[in-house]
Amino acid sequence: MTEQRSLWRDRDFTILLGGQLASYVGDQAQGLAMPLLVLAVNRLGDRGRSGARTPNGVVPGFRAARRRAR
Repeated sequence: MTEQRSLWRDRDFTILLGGQLASYVGDQAQGLAMPLLVLAVNRLGDRGRSGARTPNGVVPGFRAARRRAR
């Protein structure tokens, strides 16, 4: 009978798992960064006056472009 080796001791598995974790963390950070980007763009375009000049579709457009790039 062969001895079973733990997956945690397999270098390829730990690299794969680390990459998956980094990808997941990046996806979650993107969910926070996009609305903040839109707020920053609105603030720059508005220059202190009320009323946003940035189109409402900026965030969905960025998300669609990101999904398409995958």
